[in-house]
Amino acid sequence: MKKLYTSLLALILTGNIAFAQPDMGVTEITTPTPGSSILTTYNDTLAFKIKNFGDSLNIGDSLVITMFIDGVEAPGGYFLIMQQAWPTNDEYVLAGPVDFTSLNISAGSHTICLTTDDADDVNHANDTACATYTFTVPTGIGLTLGSKSSIFLNNGILNLNITHSDIVESTTLTVYNMAGRLVYTEDIGGNGSISSTVDLSSYATGVYVVRLVSKGRLIDTRKLIK
Repeated sequence: MKKLYTSLLALILTGNIAFAQPDMGVTEITTPTPGSSILTTYNDTLAFKIKNFGDSLNIGDSLVITMFIDGVEAPGGYFLIMQQAWPTNDEYVLAGPVDFTSLNISAGSHTICLTTDDADDVNHANDTACATYTFTVPTGIGLTLGSKSSIFLNNGILNLNITHSDIVESTTLTVYNMAGRLVYTEDIGGNGSISSTVDLSSYATGVYVVRLVSKGRLIDTRKLIK
């Protein structure tokens, strides 16, 4: 596997443009991790592998990759211009920006596909790779907590005091900023209750989403202002 640096390809977000291209194919979406749960406000990187199954691409050749969400073409895409030859059978990892907020994606399970499909492609069977994600809205409470439960920020310190029978040893705390980027994660354990503090004083001022998941089940989600 070869890592593709910006000196090799220029990757920019663009509108839907169709170009003739060799037998290229997206082989795998790698980031976010397929099958994972991500926020509907995810505004970060979409990384994927792409392979040249046909003739070598030359400097100046171009390639368009289109995104589909649940089978419907999404606005925009990825447009690449070769700054170096791309030999036959070489595979690279590419990464580009994606903002699911602007795509108005709803909560629930959605399948994201990337394709190099083109009318002049000699083999459409290897054009597309897909990944399914569970999208969650960064607000609301997953379960009814004990009457003495609380999650709050005080002078940059996140305070967790939670009581619930579904809390087990494999409880995970995650903190996201409002761009949907994961900024903190910790396995905080627990056996029916959690009492813990996390120092977020060095984090930028803004709104953060705090999530607690125990044994794969959402315990609580809070939107907090720092």
